[in-house]
Amino acid sequence: MKNTILIGLLFILVSCNSTKDYTNTVFEEIYNSQIGGKDEFAYEHITSNEDFLTLIERLNLQEVENDKMLELDFSKNDVVVIYLGQRNTGGYSISVDSLYWQDSILNIETIITKPGKGENVTMVITTPYCVVSIPKAKEIQVYK
Repeated sequence: MKNTILIGLLFILVSCNSTKDYTNTVFEEIYNSQIGGKDEFAYEHITSNEDFLTLIERLNLQEVENDKMLELDFSKNDVVVIYLGQRNTGGYSISVDSLYWQDSILNIETIITKPGKGENVTMVITTPYCVVSIPKAKEIQVYK
């Protein structure tokens, strides 16, 4: 009886194993800011140069002379913009920790940085976000 239960549990564990594929998961943060994002946690998946130029205009980034932004190749990469949402002070940021493929979906795990206890911060409402170059993907999912 014990052997039957153990074999059943082993079968369940093996059959429920969802694999994460870490190949082709190189990413690069190309811009981040504490001001200019959205009021709620959200993300945008940019797949073309035209949409990227619209994003640059909407976020008012025309003055940014960032070679990484100018050299993006949308035949090989996409861009994801991840918005942390509104915060009551400075000291907050969001960035990408890791990427992995699962069932043809590019999953993006983020890191949220908060100000330390007693740390001096700017007393102004902020809306942090980051802009990240990712591999080409038909579908993405962002986790905070």
